[in-house]
Amino acid sequence: MTTPRLRVIVDNDFSGDPDDLFQLAHYVLSPSAEIPFVIGSHLSPGDGFDPTDVQADNASRVAARSGSS
Repeated sequence: MTTPRLRVIVDNDFSGDPDDLFQLAHYVLSPSAEIPFVIGSHLSPGDGFDPTDVQADNASRVAARSGSS
């Protein structure tokens, strides 16, 4: 019997505080989750973790980099 897997789309501001990467790791390591997409989203304007105007691009790079380690 095959264990059912849930499709999870992860959308988070990975260039913000590091707890977002723990969420990503949780889903990636979960045998019950299938992740078709990981999306980097924006933070609030002027956020202290990433005050740039390319936060979603930065979030995508952080998520991709953490997956290649």
